Amino acid sequence: MKSLDLIVFVPIEANDRIPLAAHEDRRQRRAVDEKLRELLIDEAPAGDAEVLTVHGDVAQRVRQIMARIAGVR
Repeated sequence: MKSLDLIVFVPIEANDRIPLAAHEDRRQRRAVDEKLRELLIDEAPAGDAEVLTVHGDVAQRVRQIMARIAGVR
């Protein structure tokens, strides 16, 4: 984590865009989402990494990431 400049966090959205596979457990998936949010958003990650939270469909997420990267340069 210390060597990263940018971490992109893709949280579960209210209208979950990724269907669960037959072997997945919705509660476990939510628990992982909450833990990642806690580690990345609530607590600052170690080092200088910025956390970018993206939302929307794939195209919207890509635009958000590219806009952030363009702002770095």
